[in-house]
Amino acid sequence: MNDHDVKGINFGGGGATSVAGIIGGVVFATGVPFVILNFGGVLSPAMVTGIVIGSIAIGGLVVLTSAFFGLVMPSNISEKWQEYDSDHGKRKTGETT
Repeated sequence: MNDHDVKGINFGGGGATSVAGIIGGVVFATGVPFVILNFGGVLSPAMVTGIVIGSIAIGGLVVLTSAFFGLVMPSNISEKWQEYDSDHGKRKTGETT
């Protein structure tokens, strides 16, 4: 076993959470411009453009963040990970230094 391998931490299984975030980001990125373009007739063209670009950027950021954390967040952490020293990546022996 490599010194950096830590048993008891499982990745994956965050698909449902990440898909929900991706759907939310896409709905935000498309819904806000839809509403603004249909009902924002009293707004100036500069405000409409800024709101549309901003909402697409925020929706895209939500999508990317959700996809990233869906991949890197551990789905299961057992008690075994506490046996490792976080500073050196080796098993703790119970000795104090």
